[in-house]
Amino acid sequence: TEDYYDKKEKLLVYEVFPGSPAEKAGFQPGDEILLVDGKKIENYYRFWDYVREKEPGDEITFFVKRGGSYLLLKAKVG
Repeated sequence: TEDYYDKKEKLLVYEVFPGSPAEKAGFQPGDEILLVDGKKIENYYRFWDYVREKEPGDEITFFVKRGGSYLLLKAKVG
């Protein structure tokens, strides 16, 4: 059987909480995160591992697909 953690997943934004760093950066539900600081991170768990390594106030750059457009969003770690 396939190991769940090895499956490739999309990093899809499902919800943006009011006042969160994601909201302040301009994320919207349905955004697909393609790159994080210029790197492809295809797994939800690896994404959160990456974020946990950051210090409060550090900035993370996201390359995002929204509909047919591509955006560069920057969020500060809370």
